[in-house]
Amino acid sequence: MHFSLFFRIHQPIFFSSISLIPIYVYYTVYLIYHGFQTTLIDPITKTFTRNEILLKIKKIKNPKDIVTLLHVNNLNDINERYGIANGDMILRTLMTELEVFLEEHQYKNTPIGRYSNDSFLLIFSTSLQELKTFF
Repeated sequence: MHFSLFFRIHQPIFFSSISLIPIYVYYTVYLIYHGFQTTLIDPITKTFTRNEILLKIKKIKNPKDIVTLLHVNNLNDINERYGIANGDMILRTLMTELEVFLEEHQYKNTPIGRYSNDSFLLIFSTSLQELKTFF
């Protein structure tokens, strides 16, 4: 008897909370789907995606910042001869080695982004003269 009275009093709250479950599920699925659509990191090279690096370039305020294009020669030949998986491994290794090299030369937080299949953009916060002595 006591339970039925409790259920009658709280019945509108119970059914309204049950009706919200599909909305919660839909919203969660939407957030997951949207998260996959707006990735910031290239899955192969672990660098910024093209859109993200271009946004970073647009936001540059310091006139001394330098944008550099790094092009990997013969990547298409490597992919055709040894397979795309090996070409991806070469790109991943190259980016890892580049990050280590930059860290060793005091350019630890240099943004790197994949511009195209075999091209990368780097943003250096240094003078052109200093960068010339570096490379």
